[in-house]
Amino acid sequence: MTNLECTAQQCVNNHSRLCALKEIHVNGRDACRCQDTCCGSFMAENAAYSNVRDTRDAAPGTRIGCQVKQCVYNLDGVCDAEEVLIDGSYAQHPDGTRCDTFVARG
Repeated sequence: MTNLECTAQQCVNNHSRLCALKEIHVNGRDACRCQDTCCGSFMAENAAYSNVRDTRDAAPGTRIGCQVKQCVYNLDGVCDAEEVLIDGSYAQHPDGTRCDTFVARG
């Protein structure tokens, strides 16, 4: 599994920059740069979610499904990078996030 760090503090699954999901999905099938990617698993926190958030499973090791065809780390639809940073400090929607680890195939 990949070590995932996430700055999307408004995501219900984020707990101290770790994700409580066992698997996330990075979207951006035709992305040519990291700004064209996003975390498809992002879910905005609201009062209802914050009351029931379960952070017991938040850990750095996360499976990352990746649909970004042009990323060097995409190995048959799974991210093969050792470490991934999902950026989205002020994100309110999935398109406000991005995979900063994206590297275009040469």
